[in-house]
Amino acid sequence: MSEETFAFCLNCGAHDMPLFHGLCPSCYQESLPENKLSFSKKIMICTTCGALHLPSIGWTRPLTYKEFLLELDTTARALVPTPPTAIVESEQIDEIDLTLSKPEVTVTLIIKDQPLPEFPVLEEKATVKFVIEKGICETCSNIKNRVHNAILQLRADRRRVSEAEEDLAVEIIKSLLKQTVSEAHASYLLDIVEVRGGLDFLFSDRYLANLAAQAIIHKFGGSKKETFKLVGEEKDGTKKYKSTIVVRIPLLRTGDWIILENDPFLVIKHDRLGVIVRKKGVGKAKRFEWNVVKEATPINSQILQIPVQVIAKLDDSFLVMDSRSYETFEISLKDMPFETEVGMNITLGEFEGKRFFYSFESQ
Repeated sequence: MSEETFAFCLNCGAHDMPLFHGLCPSCYQESLPENKLSFSKKIMICTTCGALHLPSIGWTRPLTYKEFLLELDTTARALVPTPPTAIVESEQIDEIDLTLSKPEVTVTLIIKDQPLPEFPVLEEKATVKFVIEKGICETCSNIKNRVHNAILQLRADRRRVSEAEEDLAVEIIKSLLKQTVSEAHASYLLDIVEVRGGLDFLFSDRYLANLAAQAIIHKFGGSKKETFKLVGEEKDGTKKYKSTIVVRIPLLRTGDWIILENDPFLVIKHDRLGVIVRKKGVGKAKRFEWNVVKEATPINSQILQIPVQVIAKLDDSFLVMDSRSYETFEISLKDMPFETEVGMNITLGEFEGKRFFYSFESQ
């Protein structure tokens, strides 16, 4: 809006006062028709997830009822033309009965403007009636038709993925989905399929599948390999591919025993960088990168487990008795946990003639 200079008001003849569009403040306000701004707009709601299809942004993410009303208010404000200096306030949003076949809701706005500092604040109403059609959004349609463009295959090196590892991988991916799917409704995890050797995760898109792969590797370590398969063409001729991502987690895992530096070591933790181990299960924790332990093979099944009772503490060793053969022998203090006490029943391990602490039986 811009100020126009006239000697007198074109309507009432008043002079010596500010004029806008040739009218004095009183005549200008009278020239504004009441409720002159009225609009009607069709929108669609997904009956499956509650997403809205809005004229300016397309499909939203699934909305709560409160968020639904807020989106209608925001859309109404965008539809109503207002001068740059105007302040728009919500006066009323009608209640809506979404059980109706084609519900309607009216948003009433108050537009306040002061075109010139000398003018009083001018108010006018605007109403936007939304006619709501019911349908299904593209994402829910894809889920219904089991559309997925990427498969993440979780496997392990030379073994099956354990149940604990599967549970942790599912937990990692669900946590990731809470962050990403809330921001991008078009992304989804369609299904988790148990297969021989591990799990297959069916994702909506390659981007989400790669995020999940990175999250799993960050936790477990391992490698990733991606391949593509041509599955069709878009209407414009663009080729469509389905991505298959294989994440292979390492052979070693927490709880495995391995031989390093000619001694048995217990893996107490593993991650994307490598493993953390303790010599004979009780030594100082040491980290080895994956490239150092890549050839190490678990010896768990080859360890002879010997149940013993601690019967005495000597100067630099414990005297223990084999609970099956009643043979007694000594084991160095440094090869036993500091909390070991006389009278305890524990399990020792034996591998290639070397005996070491394996686990506590009872305390």
